[in-house]
Amino acid sequence: MQPDKFPFKEEDLRSTLAAILHRNSPKWIRISKAILKNKEDAEDVLSEAVRRMLIRGRPFSSPEHMRMYMGRVVSNTALDLYKRRKRERRQYASIKNNAISMSEVESSKSLRPDFIMEEEERYAEREDRLMILRRGLEELPSHQYEAIRLAVLGNNGMTFRDMESTSGIPRATLRYRYLQGVRALQKHMARELRKP
Repeated sequence: MQPDKFPFKEEDLRSTLAAILHRNSPKWIRISKAILKNKEDAEDVLSEAVRRMLIRGRPFSSPEHMRMYMGRVVSNTALDLYKRRKRERRQYASIKNNAISMSEVESSKSLRPDFIMEEEERYAEREDRLMILRRGLEELPSHQYEAIRLAVLGNNGMTFRDMESTSGIPRATLRYRYLQGVRALQKHMARELRKP
């Protein structure tokens, strides 16, 4: 038998959550600080975890169940932020290294007419591909376009689970529609690029 939803009215939810946060937030901030090495980020993680938990609107069988769930959400949010920052640092380092190594090459090429023409051709090719991609997005069925829009265009670091809670569409359905849309876009791009 499935446990009943914990009887949370709006004020019960707030008071229960406030009590849980009062008792556990120092521990959760310490855990987040150990992951992120920064107290301000750890406090931000706690706020984001509360927001995520409230958005998901998950039913709880007891205040203890809510406390355990909140602890997992805090840990996952801290790890998500850590991974995102790590990715950003790697990307920044890569861009910086490329910029430094290319600066000498670029300074010698920048005045050559053939280099300027190559740059213009690359820019025109990129613009053509973007136009083909826009047309492909317009041709997608609305449910596939919406899944791609949620997953790629308006993501802001959201997982499929987060998208499920904000859109009300089951996670598996979103993932399937997203994959179908991407496949359709790949076929559209390949077909358009083969045209003379």
